[in-house]
Amino acid sequence: MAGSGGLNGMPSLLLIGLPIHQVIGSVKFPNMFSSFSSFYISLKKKQLKLKDALQLIPFALFWRLMRRSAC
Repeated sequence: MAGSGGLNGMPSLLLIGLPIHQVIGSVKFPNMFSSFSSFYISLKKKQLKLKDALQLIPFALFWRLMRRSAC
């Protein structure tokens, strides 16, 4: 099963009357879980080295802070 959570799920949840922050959270949580599981599987299959992944953390944090300050 893949995709279309935002395309089908978000409008449906809004139509039944859920507040927007709950709708966004209900879509973001599975995406976070999916990303983490993909990362874990890549590490397990040796497609990604932990050393390389750890080197990307400062860039990810920087971009997260930049996006947050832009809002």
